[in-house]
Amino acid sequence: MMQCLVSKSVAFAVSLHRTHFCTVAPLPDAAVAPLSAEGSGYLASDQIQAVADTWERLAPADNLYLSVPFLQSMEDFPPAGMRFRYLVFFRHGQPAGIALAQIVPIRTTEHLQWLNDGHWLRKQISGLFNFTMLICGTVQGTGKHGFHFRDDFAQNGQLLVEALEKEATRLNAGAIMIKDTCRETATDFSRIRQSGYTAFPFQPNMVLSRAPHWRQLSDYLEDLSAKYRVRYRRARKKLGGLTRKELSYPDIRTYNDTLHTLYQDQAAKADFNLISLHPGYWQALKAALGNRFRVWAYFSGGEMVGFYTGIYHGESMEAHFLGYDETVNREHQLYLNMLFDLTEEAINAGAERLVFARTALEIKSSVGAKPEMLNCYVRHKNPVVNLLLPNLVRYLEPEAEWTPRHPFTESDASTSLSTGPDLAGGYVG
Repeated sequence: MMQCLVSKSVAFAVSLHRTHFCTVAPLPDAAVAPLSAEGSGYLASDQIQAVADTWERLAPADNLYLSVPFLQSMEDFPPAGMRFRYLVFFRHGQPAGIALAQIVPIRTTEHLQWLNDGHWLRKQISGLFNFTMLICGTVQGTGKHGFHFRDDFAQNGQLLVEALEKEATRLNAGAIMIKDTCRETATDFSRIRQSGYTAFPFQPNMVLSRAPHWRQLSDYLEDLSAKYRVRYRRARKKLGGLTRKELSYPDIRTYNDTLHTLYQDQAAKADFNLISLHPGYWQALKAALGNRFRVWAYFSGGEMVGFYTGIYHGESMEAHFLGYDETVNREHQLYLNMLFDLTEEAINAGAERLVFARTALEIKSSVGAKPEMLNCYVRHKNPVVNLLLPNLVRYLEPEAEWTPRHPFTESDASTSLSTGPDLAGGYVG
């Protein structure tokens, strides 16, 4: 019987954190910058290996995005223009928390493609948003992957903000974003708005939660209404002669250029695209993460025409970056079939949640995904721009009108799916 990949990913992560906390070598006091709370401070490094021992013991075992192997692969093959900063927090001499910061150059007309065809005033205003941003979190994924503290110390949020402010000044960053915090975290950040930050609920994270009785795809299909089962069968028939294959590490090396070209073709069409991945990204993740990062590709004859990727950690499977030939997609409904294949993979792996991330909200809801609202906190260092920031962002933000779909029968919809806790991240649409 096939072993659950999710369980294996948890076991691997736990093994990474088994060394006893008391064995951490003390760090030089001179390297720790003081913070306002008594006995608190932090250390910052631009190399994960410099703080790896302490980081591994503090990072949650079920969060792959905060694991040293993932961070090292990002550092070795960074997105264009991206730099990294790793913060370790201390209280009374003991390590207490970690935070990941990514330094990203923001060029609004490059990252917001829709502005190039927009109103002339929007283009003029967008010039205010050309700066370097310090992002607490990971642009490569959606969710709370930016920080973790060992306990619920009331001032954790304030200490995080203080450290980020110090690092932004040191790195000459024009703005700070604390990315993708969930509502449970809101109490920890009750003082953030008093520090001049604005909370923005960007596009929601789309998540499919597995019903307890889903053991295989047929169980999921049984819960679909008749209309959506017909839609599923029609999409599968549309695949025609396309074949699907999971790629091994040697396969990824062989098809690396094609993978990257297909990814770039789709990324260039996205309304919002903050980063451009390194061509070595796919190989680096496979080498670092093994079966916790998987790649599937579609072929027409011997030619690759599309691919999607998945990351396994904790109880979740996360749809990651993808790419496809647009002509093939129209003819074969390739993107919709990718969503169905991701759903089947997640069910087979025993994942409790399939995270589809942002974008293409309506079609993701049509396979059963529900929106999770996450907040981003943003502050611009220019006080005038920061004062105008809430209205400016609302004015510049593209309209994202969509109609939620309800593919499950009414009796199952209330029990088989949960909306999860009440956002910019991995590209899956």
